[in-house]
Amino acid sequence: MDARNYLSNNINVNMVKNSPSKILIILNEGIEKAGQDGIKRLNFLVEMDKQTKNYLPNSSTMENLIEILGFETKKWIGKEIHLEIKMMRGREAVLGKHINDKDKEPKAGTFGKDIPVPNICAKCDAKITDMEKEYSIKKWHKTLCRKCQTMM
Repeated sequence: MDARNYLSNNINVNMVKNSPSKILIILNEGIEKAGQDGIKRLNFLVEMDKQTKNYLPNSSTMENLIEILGFETKKWIGKEIHLEIKMMRGREAVLGKHINDKDKEPKAGTFGKDIPVPNICAKCDAKITDMEKEYSIKKWHKTLCRKCQTMM
């Protein structure tokens, strides 16, 4: 086990290498933070592999996301970002790209798509109410019936 994975709660190269999905979901619009170098960056709360983490995207990732998702980070909430490890300036770095909805088959009950989400549980295909759908998307990032939510 690589102890470097436990040094911080920030997404880093080792976390991405060890991630089975290499996909994160943006959970907030970002908080401005100054780094050790004094440069201000956006720090996002994200979910990766069912764990909440912090994500400080590099400038290449920010350019990718702005190009696809626009300048307003509130619109980024719920979007899925694919993470890759690339060599940048002679060292490994995490690069993020938005998963284009056209490149991916939508699944019933998934969150972060610009398509209508049906009132169907993503786990058992049971019909759910609008209130159940809203709550489960906020809490679990997918549509789940009450029974399946209790099993999470």
